[in-house]
Amino acid sequence: MFYRQPEVLDVLNLLISLLNPLDRLATAAVLRGPLVCLSDPEIHNLVQEVSINQLFHAEDDLPEFLPIEAQGQIQHLRYLAQERSNRTLSDWLQQIRSFVPLAVYSDPLDREGRPLVRINHVFETFKQTAEIGMISPLVWLLKQRKRAAEVGRWEVDSGEDVTMADEGVDAVRVMTIHKAKGLEGDFVIVYGWTSVLEELAGDRRGGRSREVISLTTEDGRRLNDFVLDWGQLKICSTHYDQALELDRTGQQEEAARLAYVATTRARDRMMLVCPIKKQRRFSEEISALIDQAKTTLSDSRRPDPEARLCDETIRFLLRTGSRPKVVRPILPEFKGDINRYKSFWKQRYDHLQSKDITLLRAPSGGEHEGEEEIREDEHYYHQVGSDVRRLAGSLVHAYLERHLLDESLQVAKLDKMLAEHTEMDANPDIFRRAEKTLSGFYEGNWVDSSGISYRERLEKAKVLARELPVYLSYEDQLWNGVVDLVLEEGETIRAIDYKTVAKKDPLSEPYVRQQRVYTEALRRVFPQREIDFEFWWLSRS
Repeated sequence: MFYRQPEVLDVLNLLISLLNPLDRLATAAVLRGPLVCLSDPEIHNLVQEVSINQLFHAEDDLPEFLPIEAQGQIQHLRYLAQERSNRTLSDWLQQIRSFVPLAVYSDPLDREGRPLVRINHVFETFKQTAEIGMISPLVWLLKQRKRAAEVGRWEVDSGEDVTMADEGVDAVRVMTIHKAKGLEGDFVIVYGWTSVLEELAGDRRGGRSREVISLTTEDGRRLNDFVLDWGQLKICSTHYDQALELDRTGQQEEAARLAYVATTRARDRMMLVCPIKKQRRFSEEISALIDQAKTTLSDSRRPDPEARLCDETIRFLLRTGSRPKVVRPILPEFKGDINRYKSFWKQRYDHLQSKDITLLRAPSGGEHEGEEEIREDEHYYHQVGSDVRRLAGSLVHAYLERHLLDESLQVAKLDKMLAEHTEMDANPDIFRRAEKTLSGFYEGNWVDSSGISYRERLEKAKVLARELPVYLSYEDQLWNGVVDLVLEEGETIRAIDYKTVAKKDPLSEPYVRQQRVYTEALRRVFPQREIDFEFWWLSRS
């Protein structure tokens, strides 16, 4: 039923007509619908003067018998068709959305605004499909339009376009509390109220910490903190405890908001269902552990130094009636002596603290000191200096990260990316340098040692990965970096790293290290393939 709604068909035909001038059905539907509002005789007379295939994709003069309003709408459609190649997909779709007369599809009796929701859904789904690139956007549009004509869809998907608030349907509506926001019902049943109360009290999340926490404080500060298991140690970022406490507080506040939503949905009557949780019973498990421990202790032929610890664990279970939350592994040589065990690990920890050890190193770390290009960590976290050349290199990397496979440099896209970085926008030299570098790439000016342009090689090769993250244990060190590009050229898998500096010959040690680490990473991913690494130098000076 969704695809039979008039507003859905109108938007589908509008997009099809702007992308495909040969689709007469879509063009005629746009002319006849509320977008242009021509009558059938007017459409007939129009196509006698102007070919329908060129109506939205040409500059031919429109006949004078057309109403002024219709001429203006057709001229606007021509503009939209031309703008597809000049704007990003998001900007282009926003222009089309503004062109659609939403008031025509609004129903004052429809409190949910379902036609507008359907229109937005078509635009958003089309945008996602086009960005993923698994299927041609035009093919996707044609498939959606075809669905409206499929035989039997009324019977097969009778509830496809029925919303939760549509009480004209005799049915019990089941939804989450989040989905129920803004809706009401005569009789509402809230199942699982116990879990809501637990979240209000902080019982469900209070004892469980998250590995990574990312949130914004009330004063606008951004906290990105983590805790990681490293063998017997836990590595915590500086403000992890603060972030964890803020996260728990936020969860409780969200639980309070959900409780309010849940308890204000009923007009006449509400039932809160609190299922009694089945109590966990460990008696049988504990008995089995006791029997196992007795057998181990009485077996003189197999003295087990951990048996005493096992017995202590069982006694703990019997005494508390629950499992211990943390069971620390005890090495056999300590024979249950917890003080010796603590002393052993304290010495190791103190030794680790006394050494200046970087747990994760960047393969390219240190390679750009005193040079023109941005370092990898600066590029990805935007912790950049004021040097114009460094900032231009950062902008080049960011552009190729998003638009490497475009046919040519899109200045509008580059300008938009520059505007996203306020630290760059103030200096026009940054834009000019980045534009020059990228123009050279897309025009084939930057070449390899054999004189073949990087652009030509990219078009002939198969792209296996872009911005490939690398985590690698190699040469007694842990490495973390990003490979800009991975290509399959013939029988060779080749890692590519962009450099916005002039070619270095010979390579310095940081460059050699980067080449060595990334090559080893790809060897492990493709153990049976020939692996190579190459820098793409995007500058002559």
